[in-house]
Amino acid sequence: MQSLKLTAIHLFFISCLFHVFDPTESQNITYYYCDTGSNYTSGSVFEQNLNLTLTSLASNASVTGFFTTEIGQNLNTVYGLVLCRGDISDQDCQSCASTASIEIIKQCSNNNKEAAIGYDNCLLRYSDWRFFYTVDSSPKLMAYNENNVTDPVVFKLRLGDLLRTLSSNAASSISKFSVGQTNFSDFQNINAMLQCTRDLAGNSCSNCLQDIIRYIPQFCNGKEGCRVFSLSCNLRFEIYPFFLLSSPPPASLVQPNSSSQNEKKSTSKVIVFVAIPVAATMAVALIVCCCFFWRNGKNKRAWQLWTNGTAIELLDPVLLGGRQLPKLEVLKCIHIGLLCVQEAAADRPTMSQIVMMLSNHTMTAPPPSRPAFFVSQGGPGSNTRLEDSRTSQSDKSSQESLQQSVNEVTITELDPR
Repeated sequence: MQSLKLTAIHLFFISCLFHVFDPTESQNITYYYCDTGSNYTSGSVFEQNLNLTLTSLASNASVTGFFTTEIGQNLNTVYGLVLCRGDISDQDCQSCASTASIEIIKQCSNNNKEAAIGYDNCLLRYSDWRFFYTVDSSPKLMAYNENNVTDPVVFKLRLGDLLRTLSSNAASSISKFSVGQTNFSDFQNINAMLQCTRDLAGNSCSNCLQDIIRYIPQFCNGKEGCRVFSLSCNLRFEIYPFFLLSSPPPASLVQPNSSSQNEKKSTSKVIVFVAIPVAATMAVALIVCCCFFWRNGKNKRAWQLWTNGTAIELLDPVLLGGRQLPKLEVLKCIHIGLLCVQEAAADRPTMSQIVMMLSNHTMTAPPPSRPAFFVSQGGPGSNTRLEDSRTSQSDKSSQESLQQSVNEVTITELDPR
């Protein structure tokens, strides 16, 4: 159990209470913020709208892991936001949001018109002003591991490189969430996680993360772990794994006696660590890609959904079967699938690059360009149309019923590259 020491940050009109955080308990309150600037009256219209807002946030949090709402009119309008950690399941997200919607009223019991509550798994916030798309990077909580690293100079350099990479990844991704690790010594890695609220634009997310990263040298210098929480973004790093991966690490192997056995053990461990996540992720990729093109009764296009930011709708509900699939892994597979069908063959990734993107949690995949053609399946009796990306808008009207492909044949036999 890691022991954490907490540092309180008091800013204008902020009243915060901090609790020691147990990393094994995701439902412990990490922090809460009760603005003392204004209060509402019990039984007022504002309170009724607040209750409706909290109910809506709790009910819709698990749909995508992020939800905003505004209820009411004029001075009685309540704005609400809930954000779940990007690597948790829908059930954990729902549980955290439901708990937060209840506890925020208990912790901010003075009828505060603005408040926020944070857990390890989620953040819930409401206010009487429209705070969406606005960055608030002032820290509400900072916590650090009491243990010091053995080589602070090397640790600082490796941590800085990792945080810069993850900050860029988070800012450019749809989920505004990124995790990764880097080697610190022969026996230790640095594990880090960064996240922004998804209402922020990429540059706003990047600015927020850079703001809270600047607090690390002042409060967490040379420490084995640290957390910085603000209302718009947060970060955490540790020398032990704390975020959830798509595949759990394998169990430790029995220590052999001879040097030859040591060599076999090392080789086996490398194979297990690499093969399991790659095989599992590629299996998911194959399943998702199959469902791209054989969904029945759905007139939706992969490219259109991707550009609209709703690519998750490509996932066939049959795949769920009552189970929860990691949305970030599904989106990654869709992303890679679109890279593989780009019009310019030179832009398409090689198999080794695909394996690297599937198995590497810190690697940023380039944005895909529009595919050479994309398929739209119509209903019964309609023609299947293949649209060439180079066809002008004026030409499309005269080619609506024409079946064609890029090379103007109905069947394309592919040759391996």
